[in-house]
Amino acid sequence: MHQDGCSIYIMGRMIAVRVPSNIALIKYWGKRQADPIIPFTSSLSITLSDLITTTTFEEGPFQATLNGKLASLEDTNRMRAMLKHFPDDHVRITSHNHFPTAAGLASSASGFAALALGLNAYFKAGLSTQELASLARIGSGSACRSLTPDFTIWHTSGTIETLANPFQNLRMIVVIIQAEKKPISSRDAMKISVATSPYFQSWIKDSEHDLFAMQHAIQNVDFNALGSIMEVNSDRLYHVMKTSSPVIDYRLPKTHTLLSAMIELRKRGLMGYATLDAGPNVKILTYERHVNDWIQALQQLGLNDHIVSQVGAGPDVAISH
Repeated sequence: MHQDGCSIYIMGRMIAVRVPSNIALIKYWGKRQADPIIPFTSSLSITLSDLITTTTFEEGPFQATLNGKLASLEDTNRMRAMLKHFPDDHVRITSHNHFPTAAGLASSASGFAALALGLNAYFKAGLSTQELASLARIGSGSACRSLTPDFTIWHTSGTIETLANPFQNLRMIVVIIQAEKKPISSRDAMKISVATSPYFQSWIKDSEHDLFAMQHAIQNVDFNALGSIMEVNSDRLYHVMKTSSPVIDYRLPKTHTLLSAMIELRKRGLMGYATLDAGPNVKILTYERHVNDWIQALQQLGLNDHIVSQVGAGPDVAISH
């Protein structure tokens, strides 16, 4: 059974789900409604086929583990909120992120998308893609964007829309500046920004403009425009954070070093653009032919921990049990 770029394998009463993460090129920051989450602004993401969450669902009393440990109380409560939409909670859930968790790499997005897809298959609920999006947003707003391949728009209405990727051989290099859990969750940081940033209303208007421009860049297969808009929108996000009270800033010295170096490297002809989410790790969007040059440049900066990901749904790999 295959659904919308996310692989689902059903073996007896065990269901295994493999879901890619997604990175927003036009950011989501701020909730207009909390349950299910409705954003103040529409966002646009790209799916990373090499940043994967795998989750299995088996018969048994409810239990949820993440990366070999019992899920946190917060995550468990979110899971139970999703389970309320099914006949019972008699299911054992085992999830593993194959990339750093809670480090600004959208592990909650792939994780709760996997949960929505798996529960739907486990209970044979037959939910549509839009219904799955609503269910996933109970756990994490950006989870709805991991339900589809390529580019995905999460509209302020709550619906999702897929845009086919017209760019050939796109790659995203995820540079791991710090893999540890971030000091403040995105959920808490958003609340602070919405309540205190004097720039927040401008952020809403600017994001609408950025989304329109990004869609135009995709339609015209204009990589430089795509990358430039992505960087501008990322900068806008950090301006919202910096004008919040207290100030929110996930960046570390190595983050700033890399961002400065990227400007110089691009002037020398190395094509690539950067984006940051709620974490210190930098994502570089480039083409496959430039990946080795970027890796060499990163090594010269002392940045040796990175993941190179294809863009799309990810490979259809069977999960053994």
